[in-house]
Amino acid sequence: MFDLAAFSADSFWAFLQVFVRVSSLFVTAPVFGSREIPSQVKAGLATILSLVLLPLVKATLTQTVPATVFGMAAVLLGQALIGLMIGLVVSLIFVAVRIGGDLIDYQMGFTQAATFNPQFNETVSPIASFQYRYAIVLYLLANGHWLLLAALERSFVALPVAQLSITKLTGV
Repeated sequence: MFDLAAFSADSFWAFLQVFVRVSSLFVTAPVFGSREIPSQVKAGLATILSLVLLPLVKATLTQTVPATVFGMAAVLLGQALIGLMIGLVVSLIFVAVRIGGDLIDYQMGFTQAATFNPQFNETVSPIASFQYRYAIVLYLLANGHWLLLAALERSFVALPVAQLSITKLTGV
C-alpha cells in the first residue's frame, strides 16, 4: 500500500524528471503522439509509465531538488530535450515514408486527388496516406512501440541529465 507519509519533495522531484522525459517523448513519437489519441489518455499513459519506470531509473536521476528555479528548469529542460529527440528520430522514418509517397503521387499525377488529413493538418495524397498507414502497421507488427519504450528506459542510463555537461558532449 502507498505510504503518503514516506512521500517527500525528493520523491516527487524524481517522478517529475521521469514524467517530463516520458511525456515529451509522447509528443513526437509515432503512435503515442498521434492526434487520434486523446490528450487525457496520453497524460494518463505517461503518468503510469513514469511510475513504472521510476524504481528502475531512480539511481540515474538528480536525487535532491535543486536550490534555484533555474537549476530545476535546466534539469527539466534537459529531460524534455532528450525525450523529444528520441521521439523525433523515430518519427523521421515516418516522415521519409510520407515524402516518398508524395513523390510517387506527384509522378503518377495523383496530387489532384489529395484529401485533408487532420493528423498532419494538411492535404495528403492517396498513396502517401496509404504508405504512411502501412508503415504504422509494420511498425506495430515489428514491436517498434515496445522497442521505443525500451530505448526510453535505456536512455536514462545512457544519458543521465545529472551528469551531462556541454564539455562532455563536445569533447572539449
